[in-house]
Amino acid sequence: MWIRRECVASMKRRICIRMSAFGGGLNRSTQHFILNAKMECLQMKQSHRRGFSTAEKTELWYRWQRGESLKAIGRAFSKPSSSIYFQLVPHGGIRPAPRRRSRLALTLSEREEISRGIVAERSVCSMARLLSRSPSTVSRELSRNGGYDRYRAALAIRGLGMVRTAQSGVTGKVSTLKP
Repeated sequence: MWIRRECVASMKRRICIRMSAFGGGLNRSTQHFILNAKMECLQMKQSHRRGFSTAEKTELWYRWQRGESLKAIGRAFSKPSSSIYFQLVPHGGIRPAPRRRSRLALTLSEREEISRGIVAERSVCSMARLLSRSPSTVSRELSRNGGYDRYRAALAIRGLGMVRTAQSGVTGKVSTLKP
């Protein structure tokens, strides 16, 4: 017996709703095997959930510290209170410390020195000695950012999403918010 695809799709939705309501699933019986085979040809579209941006997380923690309820914060972000809850729980309701770059990460001046070393046709080992770094660190930096022929310090910084502010000299994430 052949069933039209539209009928199978509506059947699939009804069965999924019934199974989720009773907490059941398909077992290995012949009927379920046939039904499962018919349903496999149809793919349900999965919705993509958008997380919180850095600015939204900052606002979320600010509202939480002011004493707003989970529901009020959720309403402000058009999200359920459960998504707010799962942002707060991993940190015990205490705002986490701001992220900082590791002292082991290459700085902008070190990246520029690598770029100048390439122009001067220095070897990776000589550039590493100049920077007091391991040759593998310089080698990895080069391979991550276009290789010996195409490396540019400014592009390497942009590729990391990092920018250096002129006033403070602090390195931080590039803002992706639109004005």
